Amino acid sequence: MENMDYQQIKEKIKEEELQRKMREQKNKKIEAQLKKVEKLEFQFNREKIKLQAMIAKENNAMNSSDSTDNINE
Repeated sequence: MENMDYQQIKEKIKEEELQRKMREQKNKKIEAQLKKVEKLEFQFNREKIKLQAMIAKENNAMNSSDSTDNINE
């Protein structure tokens, strides 16, 4: 009877260790994916800022030419 309890406890410990290892592997995969997403988000935001700067520059150029047109009229 005591042997059986010992074997059951031993099996339960092995099973819990396996589950822990599986959770750790899953967490590592999730962390790697999160890093990729953060990197892409950073690149996206950098490109967004560049585009906003280009649009602002174009708007300023258009406003300047409008002002010049108004003066010439």
